[in-house]
Amino acid sequence: MDGCGCFAKDLENRPSNMSHKSAAPTIGNGVIGTILPQEENRVGPRDLLTDHERTLLFEIPADDHELIRHYTLSRADQEFVLAKRGDRNKLGVALQLGLLRHPGFGWRPGAPIPETLIRFIALQLGIPTSVFKDYGHRSQTQTDHARELATWLGLRHSTHGDIPLMREAAADAVWSTDQGCVIARAIIDRLRDSGIILPDPSVIERAGISGRAKARRLAAETLTATLTADQIKMIDALLVVDPATKRTSLAWLRDVRTSPTANNMLGVIERLRHVRSIGIDPAIAAKIHEWRFQQLVREGSLTPAFLLEWTCPRLVESHCLLLCFMLELYGAFVAKGRMPADGIIKAVDISGDRMFSLAA
Repeated sequence: MDGCGCFAKDLENRPSNMSHKSAAPTIGNGVIGTILPQEENRVGPRDLLTDHERTLLFEIPADDHELIRHYTLSRADQEFVLAKRGDRNKLGVALQLGLLRHPGFGWRPGAPIPETLIRFIALQLGIPTSVFKDYGHRSQTQTDHARELATWLGLRHSTHGDIPLMREAAADAVWSTDQGCVIARAIIDRLRDSGIILPDPSVIERAGISGRAKARRLAAETLTATLTADQIKMIDALLVVDPATKRTSLAWLRDVRTSPTANNMLGVIERLRHVRSIGIDPAIAAKIHEWRFQQLVREGSLTPAFLLEWTCPRLVESHCLLLCFMLELYGAFVAKGRMPADGIIKAVDISGDRMFSLAA
């Protein structure tokens, strides 16, 4: 992964101009507590990558370890390079060869090449670095060498027709993560496996963002496809404000008190009865990756009702968030035998079936 795994999660690296509450959100007043640690409750970034991730993936490294890793010439490489006439052409071709392999964009006229890389390549060839100055001014020679290298390596330049390939690679990666570095790396690997020279970094990022949105839609469609018309009506009803209480059913479900009193216990049972009445099969959560499901649960548990209503043009996503929230309530309070009133649960071993028999 070229170090991608060592980064903080994509959710933690979002731009500073995106506000978030400093305290970890909770359901209700008393309350269930966080579903995941605070840093994982943040909304994902608008950009796919952080500046540090862009440097790692798209820029020429400077430290010796990375230079050796990416730019050591094989015997076949040296034979190809040394067959060129003149030291400046040999060094220029060797540099182009290295840049095709990492970062993978190949020769980009006007883009600076670090002196450390020039020196490292020149040392392997036994050529003085000073000859590179002459090569840098010969644009036609550079273009000819780039074409020759692409043919020798079996590569071609990226075109607009490769965007679906990049989106597909991103969507496959996003099935189990939202980490931008992992998504971009999946696109890069897919392009390299297909013998395609990398396009501009902005194209890779846009494809990654598009693929991430595609995977999200696919997850929402997969889950909501199991719902009947009656279940959808009941889920929609969660967003309707009750004139008597001046609140939505969704707000009521989230407002679970945790102190171990009889009234609070009855309140939990009443909420369980309401969730159960919708008739959602908990097994449908297994239709998508567990990480993606938990991500949707986080959003469904924290998104205000009025924002869910605003997603009317994307009703599938709104239904999906509410569906995941219902499944999480079911799993947290019943299927796994966990209740917010820990003291009561320790005293009385209530299984999921028995709890529902109480709620029936």
